[in-house]
Amino acid sequence: MLRVDCYDFYKLGVQVHPLTLLADSVTLNDAWISLYLAKSELNSFFATFPLKTSRNPATELFQALQEIIPDDFTQVKFTNDDGTPMSCNLWSVKKAANEFETVLKAELNGWDAFFVSQKGAFSSSDLINRAECLLPDEAQQVLSPAALEDVRQAGRCLAFNLGTSAAFHMVRATETFIWKYYEAVVGHLPPVKMRSWGVYAKNLSKCSNADTKVIGWLNQIKSEYRNPVLHPDKAVTPDDALEFVYACISLMMCIVRAMKSLPVPKAFQGALP
Repeated sequence: MLRVDCYDFYKLGVQVHPLTLLADSVTLNDAWISLYLAKSELNSFFATFPLKTSRNPATELFQALQEIIPDDFTQVKFTNDDGTPMSCNLWSVKKAANEFETVLKAELNGWDAFFVSQKGAFSSSDLINRAECLLPDEAQQVLSPAALEDVRQAGRCLAFNLGTSAAFHMVRATETFIWKYYEAVVGHLPPVKMRSWGVYAKNLSKCSNADTKVIGWLNQIKSEYRNPVLHPDKAVTPDDALEFVYACISLMMCIVRAMKSLPVPKAFQGALP
């Protein structure tokens, strides 16, 4: 995924458009700054943005500029042998700049740009690129690669208003915490076909060393969030998904703290499964 800085398009236009307004023949000294800035911005822009249709005219413009301003500045002569200012013919530069602007306009008209609104206190950039930073450090330290990827996918889905998908990935990530805590308290996970948050809560409640806050969060999320989230007829809105993410983060942190008081805390050391 490429993060687009819209200001880069503005900077490109500021440097390229003046080329179309230059006189056909001017002194190199007068045109130097405009030519140099346009060449630098053109090179920087196309190193970042994978435009296709505009690349050929951009290359032609760059080559036209290169003929006047080579990379080795020692080859540039600003004055003739008699000391008069060196003139340069900019017809090829103006022609290439006009063609580039025309093609770029046509290509950008086909681009779709969207504004991603902030969700709660979470910045869009964090949700898209590093959603794990939404979790406290203690929880991040015990994320397995698979759980980390689910958290990141949940963040991206939440950023792009895909509420149901965000909730689904958050369920998967949260369940890895539940598994590790359940194993530490009960001793082993239930059979695969019996693994549900209701079974986890029921069996944990029979253990004297189980944390009541963990059981409480399990029951609440199971009843109010998880079961509706996983129901095929239920569409989770972005606001509902945000509320669910907050609840799951609370459960994760409750589990992390509860593990510290268990007789065998080694069960929680290292990455989660």
